[in-house]
Amino acid sequence: MARQPLTADDVDAIAKRTVEYLRPVVEQAIEDSEINLLVRMGVDPAKLGDVQKDFAFLRSQREIREAVVKQGIGAVLLSLLALIGTAVAFWFKSGMPR
Repeated sequence: MARQPLTADDVDAIAKRTVEYLRPVVEQAIEDSEINLLVRMGVDPAKLGDVQKDFAFLRSQREIREAVVKQGIGAVLLSLLALIGTAVAFWFKSGMPR
């Protein structure tokens, strides 16, 4: 007995059932791999709030360091300009020796 070829509707129905069957399996595999990754990184999956706080603290420390460096460079440049201006003012005040 010859088998009838599948129609497009048959293929769509098979694909839909396959996706419905595999979705929970794939979702569980993803969840397991996420937990495995966290454990391998040394993170307790039950305490993700602590990890978020740690990252927030690190971010704030980085932002503070960047601000201090930026302001420090500005202060050094301003000091150099003030030093040069003072030297030029003394040079003019002393009668511009030749």
